[in-house]
Amino acid sequence: MEKRVTINDVARRCRVTPSTVSRVLNQYTKNFSVAPNVRRRILRAVEELGYRGDPLARAMRSRQTLMIGVHVPHIDVSTAASVEAVQYLCVKRGYEILLAVHRRPEEVDAAFQRHLDRKVDGLLLVSPAFTCGRTVC
Repeated sequence: MEKRVTINDVARRCRVTPSTVSRVLNQYTKNFSVAPNVRRRILRAVEELGYRGDPLARAMRSRQTLMIGVHVPHIDVSTAASVEAVQYLCVKRGYEILLAVHRRPEEVDAAFQRHLDRKVDGLLLVSPAFTCGRTVC
């Protein structure tokens, strides 16, 4: 397994501080400007090194996981359609879903606790009683 490229690796390559790289990547320009040539150099290094942001680190800083816990009692045609619709809408808004399927009532509390432990930003209960055809009512 290859070592993950960090923001520090990009900063070293470009001979700038990690905070400068962060400001460029997060498009933060308030009270701070980065010269266009430095910005281009950073973006080129990001691409060449294959840098990808760390969602866990971002969640710790922002106190948002960008994850929604979705609970369904079982998977069938109606719940699958509902989950698919929820996932589409979440991804469109920058969120991921964390799916929990629980067939027995005693599994519900444990599933909720796992989602709370993961600090999801919201919980959604999908029930066949609230579905109609291909869309969520």
